[in-house]
Amino acid sequence: MQKAWHGYRHTLRTHFKEVGGASDLTTAKSKPPEDVNSLDWDYLCDLWSDPAYLEKALTNAESRKKRKYNSRNGSKSTARHHVSRGVDLDAPVGHIETWRLRHWHPERGWISPEAESKYEEMMQLRRDNPPEKLTDKQILENVLGRQSVRLFGWGRSPSGSKRSKNDSNLPTYSELVGTVEMMRKLLIEKNIIPPMPQIASDHCSGAHNRDSSSVGRDQPIDGYVDSTSEFDDVE
Repeated sequence: MQKAWHGYRHTLRTHFKEVGGASDLTTAKSKPPEDVNSLDWDYLCDLWSDPAYLEKALTNAESRKKRKYNSRNGSKSTARHHVSRGVDLDAPVGHIETWRLRHWHPERGWISPEAESKYEEMMQLRRDNPPEKLTDKQILENVLGRQSVRLFGWGRSPSGSKRSKNDSNLPTYSELVGTVEMMRKLLIEKNIIPPMPQIASDHCSGAHNRDSSSVGRDQPIDGYVDSTSEFDDVE
C-alpha cells in the first residue's frame, strides 16, 4: 500500500505544480484531477503549500544530497531485515551485525569507505562497553545519530530529555490517522487496492425490533460501532 501511495502521490503532486502550485494556490485548488474530489484535493493543496511542510521537504532534500552512502535494504527497512534474521528488536545485541550486512557485499565488500569507517567506530564502542552498559542500538545512535536510527525503522531508544523544538512541527496521531484514511480512500477509488471487507456488527443486532421500554443498562446503544478496531493494523 505504501509503494502504491507513493507513486500515486507523485502523480498528484506533479499535477499540483503544473496547475499553479503553492505560488498560485487558488488556481491549483480550482483544477483538481478528474479522479480526486474537491475536498481531498483542497486538503492536499493546503498540505503541499504549508510552510512547515515545504521547510521539511527542503531539509529532507538537502539531507539526501549530503548522504555519503546508501544501503542494500531495497524496499525493506533495516529493522525488517533485522527481524528476518531471527533477532529480537529489543535484544541488546545484533543490530550492528544487521547494519553491517546491509552495507557490505560478500563479493564487492563495503559499499563505501564511509560505511566501513562507521562500522569500525561501532565495533570499537562494542569492544569498550558491555551490552548491559551500552546496547547495539545505542551504539548505532551514537555513531549514526538518533534521527538516522529512527529512519532505519528501529525507533529511538528511551530518553529522559525533553521534547525538542522541532518535535512541535511533527504531526499528531490524529493527523497521521486522518492522512492514512485519506490515502486508503484514494487508493480504493483508483482501484489500486481492494476495499476493506464490511464486517457486520453485533452491537445493533435487533435493536430496532425491541420495544423502547426494554432499553436498559445492559443493552448496547443503537448505532454504536467500535471505532478502535479500524486502526489495529495501522503501522
